[in-house]
Amino acid sequence: MIRRKRRCFEQLERRCVLAVGLIPIDLLIPLSSNENSGEFTVDGSVAVKLNAMVLDPKADEVSDVSLTGYEFNGSGTFAGPIEGVDFSGSFVTDPIESPNSPDIPIQVNPSTQSIDFVLTQTGTFEASSGLLPVTGTFTIVAELTVDFNTREAIGQTTTTFIALDRVETQVSPVRLANVIPLSVEFPDATKSFVSGRTFVDRNNSGRRGGANETGVAEILASLMNGSTQLESVTTDANGFYSFYNLDAESRSIRFRELPSELDFGKMRVGNDASIDSDADSRTGITSPLEFNTQLGHENIDVGFRLTDFEWENPNLSTDVNNDRSTTASDALAIINLLSRLEAGVNSLELPENREPGEDFVDVDRNGVVNAADALAVIFALYEESLLGSVEQEIVHELDELERDLLVERFLRKQDSDQVTSLF
Repeated sequence: MIRRKRRCFEQLERRCVLAVGLIPIDLLIPLSSNENSGEFTVDGSVAVKLNAMVLDPKADEVSDVSLTGYEFNGSGTFAGPIEGVDFSGSFVTDPIESPNSPDIPIQVNPSTQSIDFVLTQTGTFEASSGLLPVTGTFTIVAELTVDFNTREAIGQTTTTFIALDRVETQVSPVRLANVIPLSVEFPDATKSFVSGRTFVDRNNSGRRGGANETGVAEILASLMNGSTQLESVTTDANGFYSFYNLDAESRSIRFRELPSELDFGKMRVGNDASIDSDADSRTGITSPLEFNTQLGHENIDVGFRLTDFEWENPNLSTDVNNDRSTTASDALAIINLLSRLEAGVNSLELPENREPGEDFVDVDRNGVVNAADALAVIFALYEESLLGSVEQEIVHELDELERDLLVERFLRKQDSDQVTSLF
């Protein structure tokens, strides 16, 4: 029994490494001389590593594939004439290790079940010509197709050496076997899939926003059938995960193994499903995903709040929506909130046990959201000359009571156009 359990665990562990959505590419490409190339000879190799996370099996857009873990290292020796002048030396590519989002032309081809990509790397070499030391440059271009039917990589490498304004180009054919593990399946565009990303919700807004709200790597995403785990994958360096070639049964995603500084953030905030968080903040599990009416589910994301999150201005802030700036939208956020209250109710008392981030609308920090909070935003905009000249004049001429009445009048009418025109 113990042996059987261990074997099952090992099989699950292998699935996590060679995950459903992750295609690992690991190549050792020989560099050799052209046939009938005369006396010029090249002897070397290029080692390439690359992970491709397919987010949409149709793969008809660049954003449908997340590339990570890119490494390209080449080295070797050469000797012979370059445009009539003899050279001999060694070459090594410039070091390149790009953990996320390398700029690589790549094309996933569902019709032929293949992946095409072009890799380019440069470097310098030390050589000698006669008794003179020479420094030159070289470029290696690898044009390759990885075929999932044959598990082969087919293509060519073009290596160009430049020394003393002389150029020599060597083209080497490439045909490598078993470059894709047998356990990795090609994404079938006719089958169901689910994909998404993790992100750090730094302002605890429940939505993925600025450039600093980046993806989180090494989060364990599991495909669930009820409480049964079917497959698992760790998110890549961009924070993406995916599962494809699924049946049409209902599934959910469970996220685990968070770093200590992160916890699950708010779920489904706002109306834009492409930037919200879909995992329950208590369990880290999404709602069941149905495939009866749609083939795939993209942007099934999860946002993580910082466990040590603190509002930068806890005493008095007009940044109601916590986007690190004060604009008219902050005042409108309060007015729109109050306009949804019952008739005759002009204020909203906040609960004592509210979570961080939920009380940003209470600008004056008195435990109640009312017209005064919207006015505080208006005053701040006025002080910073961020209102138009007409609006500034209106605000300037009103005393405190008239300002309250003005805002309440808008609340009663619930006229968003008038409110917008004021700001």
